Amino acid sequence: MEDALQEACLKALRAHHQLRTHEPAAAAAWLYRVLYRTCLDRIRQRARPPVEPVDHLDELVEPSRDHADGVAARLELADALARLDPQLRAAVLVVDQLGFDYETAGEILAIPSGTVGSRLNQARRELRTLLGLPPDRITPSQEVTR
Repeated sequence: MEDALQEACLKALRAHHQLRTHEPAAAAAWLYRVLYRTCLDRIRQRARPPVEPVDHLDELVEPSRDHADGVAARLELADALARLDPQLRAAVLVVDQLGFDYETAGEILAIPSGTVGSRLNQARRELRTLLGLPPDRITPSQEVTR
């Protein structure tokens, strides 16, 4: 992750002259787009990114039952997200986690805003299946926070 971030920063620095606006929102979308494309390039280079072991967490805290359930749910969601197609995963993360609207997400992902919506719908259906949830009883906010 750190290597991808460093590579994206170098690409952005080298290409900053291509940024045609001084509006902070547009600059942020442009920077996210550079980072997104860098990450996609790295994903294409390897079939699946390695999953970091979390065995060391037991040494750090004595988890309560609620805390352990929360960690397990987050790990389950992370695994389900990792199993999504990278383009579907990117749409979910840009909209549901980072909070961008469809139009800005489309700028970041270099796709029309309507395509953002269709990728989100497809990703949410696949996440429901991967998480073993009923298809009609979950809202988008529940998918990300589960």
